[in-house]
Amino acid sequence: MARLTNFQDRLDQALRTIAESPMPPHADLSQWSKFRPVLFGAGALGRVVLDGLRRSGVEPICYADNNPRRWGTSIDGLAVDSLAAAIDRHGRDVPIVVTIYTGAVVEARLRKLGLRVITFPELAQNFPDHLLPWGALDLPSRMTHCCAQIREAFSLWADDESRDEYIAQVKFRYSFAGPVPPHLPAETIYFPDDLVELLADEVFVDCGAFDGESVGAFLKRTAGWFGGVAAIEADPQNAEKLRQFIERLPAAVSSRIRVIDGAVGARNETIRFHATGTRASNLSDDKDTIEVTCHRLDDILFEAAPSYIKMDIEGAEVDALAGAREIIRRHNPVLAICLYHRQSDLWEIPLQVLAMTDQYQFFLRRYSDDCWEQLLYAIPVHRVRK
Repeated sequence: MARLTNFQDRLDQALRTIAESPMPPHADLSQWSKFRPVLFGAGALGRVVLDGLRRSGVEPICYADNNPRRWGTSIDGLAVDSLAAAIDRHGRDVPIVVTIYTGAVVEARLRKLGLRVITFPELAQNFPDHLLPWGALDLPSRMTHCCAQIREAFSLWADDESRDEYIAQVKFRYSFAGPVPPHLPAETIYFPDDLVELLADEVFVDCGAFDGESVGAFLKRTAGWFGGVAAIEADPQNAEKLRQFIERLPAAVSSRIRVIDGAVGARNETIRFHATGTRASNLSDDKDTIEVTCHRLDDILFEAAPSYIKMDIEGAEVDALAGAREIIRRHNPVLAICLYHRQSDLWEIPLQVLAMTDQYQFFLRRYSDDCWEQLLYAIPVHRVRK
């Protein structure tokens, strides 16, 4: 009881801070007149930052990237150099924004070199109009209206590890800064052996199956003992890679895996989708989108008796759960749901599941830096590993 009271006191303190000061103090980038940074990382996040800074009236100097094949090229009109070349040309005092998803290791290495490092969260706080929201990062002021929900969701967590992580993540979403507890090994994501044991007849539904990565992890853990797999992927390029992966499997395994093209959501409809052939493919109304079919899981899986559902679908988790209400009520599958694609997912999604059924225990785990790769595990009481 004393430990639980301590957690509650910590949460109360965090919520008081949020209520009293909707915008936390942040780094003042105006100290650099004519702010012109180097963007370290020319991938997806680098392009997001470049676009946001340009719309804010800031033109970065260049990209720096570790991939030699990119050196001497340009991306969206910005030159790409090696880090050494960028420092040689522009000096060691040039601000370097780390534009790498889960870039904590890179940030530490750059600081060890004595360079001036700016994290993406720090940058986003100073240019919120064009860099937020991005995943779980959004205006901290939006949290002031959610304090009651945040408190209610805290009561759901079944162990101290979850409570500790939850409070740290509430603070991170407010301040964009740690400390946060150490994360778990990335290779254990979606299937936490310490919390739940896979069944010999498990029916696994993989929402956001990408190229078969998580299906492969499932097969490795089951060693071929499973009832079936439904792998759902909206990006045609990823779906083709997924099929190629399945075709290489033994026939006795591949015959039990079904690929479903399309997205999952709250309604059966046609939607616009930004297909990139990467993990970052997502629902979008922006240019260069395609039309894909969106399915309710209740309609395509109602007779399949799913026992384990994973969702990593770039912010569509709330709608997908709404479209799976009946199979969740009927079958109580284990749920492994990503909570880091929207600020409010951390508290809204657990409460959404609770509103469907009271048959679960709730656990919170994280597999990367800061707030990224964070999972809700809703596990039927009878399946929680003792």
